[in-house]
Amino acid sequence: KREIRILKSLEHPNIIEILNDTYDSDTPYYVMPNCGKSFVDIASNDVDEIAKINYSIDFCNAVSYAHDNGVFHRDIKPQNVLLFKNQVKVSDFGLSRFESRDTTTLTNTSLTAGTNGYMPPEYRSGAFKDGTVAADIYMIGKTLYYIFSSAKDVSNIRNEYVSPQIANIVDLCTKNDPNDRIQSVNDIIGLLHEYKSQIEAVRNAPKRIKEIKQSYRSGSPEFNEEV
Repeated sequence: KREIRILKSLEHPNIIEILNDTYDSDTPYYVMPNCGKSFVDIASNDVDEIAKINYSIDFCNAVSYAHDNGVFHRDIKPQNVLLFKNQVKVSDFGLSRFESRDTTTLTNTSLTAGTNGYMPPEYRSGAFKDGTVAADIYMIGKTLYYIFSSAKDVSNIRNEYVSPQIANIVDLCTKNDPNDRIQSVNDIIGLLHEYKSQIEAVRNAPKRIKEIKQSYRSGSPEFNEEV
């Protein structure tokens, strides 16, 4: 029931929406769009780096919106970021909570809830109950590493599997001390935009004359245009 309340309070194009629900039923449930893919699928080497950046920006925008509206997700991972007709949909708010708590924790097991590999260190000492922006940022960092490393093990981050720009973002997100992490999801979005601009600048840079000569027949329209 809390998940339904949270989702109904969040109206964002990159957060999964409720199509129908039985909020007051003895067995409450809700219906959401049938998403065929998740971020697990875009971690493939076949997905272009800029496409991964665009997906990641939309994902971060959704989490930032949730934070702005007083909601901590508390279980961010690639499996919970879905794609509906190629549009990012952050989902699975079952472990989420409002910053101003409206229900109590029902079981002691939820004090250490989360997903191994993505769970921030402070969750293991009981901080899961409260949830924080810093904890969500830690899980964002692990999720970005998974995507850009082509699904490498997130429990053993190795910078050589991602670009230096992504390695920097992941490092800023996954400091053991929450106070040392990047402080806002919007800052992550800014760094992703910078990385995208760098890639586009390289791709749009003029070719060398030698490369043009090797690629096109001299005097052809393509040759003349590139020159």
